[in-house]
Amino acid sequence: MGSSVYTPGVAAMMEDLNTTQVKAILPLTCFILGYGVGPMFLSPLSEHPPFGRTYIYVITLFIFVIVQIPTALADTIEKIIGLRVIAGFMASPALSTGGATIGDMVHPNNLYKGLVVWALFGVSGPAFGPLIGGVITQLVNWRWTFWFLCISTGIVLVLLIAFLPETNHNTILHRRAVRLRKLTGNDKIRSKYEIEKETHTLKLSDLAKETLWRPIFIAFFEPMVLLLNIYTAFIYIILNSWFEAFPIVFEGIYNFNLIENGIVYISVILGAIIGAGIYLYWMGQISREPNPAIEKFLKPAMFGSLFLPIGLFIFAWAASLKTHWIAPCVGSFIFCVGSINIFQAIFNYLGRGFYRYIASVFAGNCLMRSWSAAVFPLFVSPMYHNTAIKDFPVGPGGSILASVSVLMIAIPFVIYRFGVPLRGRSKYAN
Repeated sequence: MGSSVYTPGVAAMMEDLNTTQVKAILPLTCFILGYGVGPMFLSPLSEHPPFGRTYIYVITLFIFVIVQIPTALADTIEKIIGLRVIAGFMASPALSTGGATIGDMVHPNNLYKGLVVWALFGVSGPAFGPLIGGVITQLVNWRWTFWFLCISTGIVLVLLIAFLPETNHNTILHRRAVRLRKLTGNDKIRSKYEIEKETHTLKLSDLAKETLWRPIFIAFFEPMVLLLNIYTAFIYIILNSWFEAFPIVFEGIYNFNLIENGIVYISVILGAIIGAGIYLYWMGQISREPNPAIEKFLKPAMFGSLFLPIGLFIFAWAASLKTHWIAPCVGSFIFCVGSINIFQAIFNYLGRGFYRYIASVFAGNCLMRSWSAAVFPLFVSPMYHNTAIKDFPVGPGGSILASVSVLMIAIPFVIYRFGVPLRGRSKYAN
């Protein structure tokens, strides 16, 4: 929600700060850039026993809450842009480390159930943002979208401090060893981390390689990972581009106000919920098989890939005064049914296929997704406006994206067919 909640107030922000539309979109872009970079540094720290996951959550969320105050009070767009980079960086643990926290708490056989619930919130949050932001902007002003973020995340921060325990087992054992030394006075009590630290000194160059170079190398030079990352990045681009496309359609064509425009994002949420139900059904069928090959976990992605172009073409050509406003919502609904199946299947496959380097694989995926999605919203409005034809303002532009999604249907099918030999040639795959 933090990325998109201010977007309904872009027009008002442009007027108040005397800025252009491109600059007014940059706070969204820079937020996404921030939470693309954040996992490269914060995910490895959460695996470091002296830090653990809870400290990372609490410290970064505290800074996130504080940053909203100067953002709400900023008198220039440049200040808002800079602060949004920091906010995005500090928001990233929820996206990058959240899955690891669920993995700490849920039995491996049921992990896919926990992850799909987590993913639902990841999709629903940005969709709820314009709904809440539209209400706030229309009833108060755009600055209160940041005050809302400050207050709501402040409440979450208090709840985290009060109720969230540490879940990383290495951190729990490390802290237990520290407590026992204090209670008994026995300095020989050591955790596994402390024993390994005494026998293996980690050089700064090794740490940099593990934290920065390995995620980038795997993301760009492992063919199967690169293909799957490109697919997830494309879906992420579409989801974030809708913050620009929906106002063109529903405010420009159907004359919706900010609140009504926010309500149509419910189609995205409903699509994600239905898609999650279908994904759980697929996983239930696959999990019943004895020792299924991990390529079989790509079947939901193969199924979901067919929904993407259908949804995008409907959204593109149903957006017209000649059709009811619900028609483009049907397109976004169908798209999200497919996208949640693709996302979850790919993450499941990467986690199973590269579990020795899972943190690096997911960090690289997050970096590619976020950086791609951060840049594209800057070009969405010009693309739609420059390709628009009479009665169909997003038809040609939407068709370009739909055509790309048709080409990408091949990706999960190719990996399903050739995944085993590709993994066999990889030094990082299992």
